[in-house]
Amino acid sequence: MRLGATTPKEPLSNTCAILSTVGEAVYPAPLNAVGRPPGASGKRYFGRRLVLARLVWRTHTDVVPGVAVWREQGRVCVEWEPHPGAHKRLTWLRAEDVRPRLRFGDDSLPPSSSSDD
Repeated sequence: MRLGATTPKEPLSNTCAILSTVGEAVYPAPLNAVGRPPGASGKRYFGRRLVLARLVWRTHTDVVPGVAVWREQGRVCVEWEPHPGAHKRLTWLRAEDVRPRLRFGDDSLPPSSSSDD
């Protein structure tokens, strides 16, 4: 793969070559990004799944909406945008960094308001 003219400011171990929809470019990868699994089949999810992805950066952590497009060997490839209208990026993450929803509090049900009957 030919890398674009953009030179990463971080060491290559912390970068991920991303093919954008317009040409090729290299963007910094989240610190929790993992490489494509060896021998990955490239099987896509049927219908693609909406997910929330946890992205760990040097100074902060983001939880961003994305689409899970592949799942292999405990890793998930997520398509996401750094901000609305930006080029979409593909990043492989560990499965525990990708969730279908975000829950607040514990998993217990709220008390029923009709218990006074």
